[in-house]
Amino acid sequence: MTRLLAATRSACLIGLAGSMIMLLPVRGAAQGSGPAVGRDCGVSAATPAGGIAVGEDGDVAVAGEAVRLAGVAWPGGAADVPRAALEAWAQQGPARIVTLPGPADRWGRPAVIPARDGTPLAAHLVAEGHAIVRPEDLPPGCARALMVLEREARAAGRGLWALPAAQAGDTAALAALDGRYALVEGRILSVSHGKAILYLNFGTFGANGFTVTVPKRSLRRFEASGMTGAAMEGRRVRVRGVVVGTDRPRMEATVPEAVERLD
Repeated sequence: MTRLLAATRSACLIGLAGSMIMLLPVRGAAQGSGPAVGRDCGVSAATPAGGIAVGEDGDVAVAGEAVRLAGVAWPGGAADVPRAALEAWAQQGPARIVTLPGPADRWGRPAVIPARDGTPLAAHLVAEGHAIVRPEDLPPGCARALMVLEREARAAGRGLWALPAAQAGDTAALAALDGRYALVEGRILSVSHGKAILYLNFGTFGANGFTVTVPKRSLRRFEASGMTGAAMEGRRVRVRGVVVGTDRPRMEATVPEAVERLD
């Protein structure tokens, strides 16, 4: 049975509004904590950020310019942005940012990694269970370091991991997540190849089951990570990305870090 961390309010994810939050030094094993994550995320190249502000809807602005926080996602979308945690961090003093290469999003926001004292903001949010890692935004080493913190937060039941993941035995539950970033766990029952896409099928042939697609441009990176179609068939995995569609829900995985092997 497929499991997912539902990106809905009804999934009972922790609410942060009105809470008193103090961001402590990043927890975690030495290999994935604090400045170590900063090194993997290129924080040494960060530039002074000026003032960081958090809007009513959780949007973040640096020196008056709207930005997108790279590498993190809120399971409930904008409604579950950890605004109190963001404000607490912003109020702790001057920060620096790394602006990632690539185009701005459709709202014109560049992707940035804010940091202070060598530690990315994302590391604090992930370590305390306020956010999940969105690896497609990040350099591979940075994504892997943050996912170490995510695994530790999950094991400790912090923040949004305090409650068990919702269960989804049919496509209706997945369809309800249409357009939202989610984590989905399940077993890949079959693998098929299209002209420019690899399909990881979680449902039986002919059924409207959940499917993860890997585009051709990403296949080389997956194969270099040992994630060939043959190697993944039959494996239990955790995948993350935006769920698309209500009839045949699907998700695109563009980086190998978006597919975690669980067995």
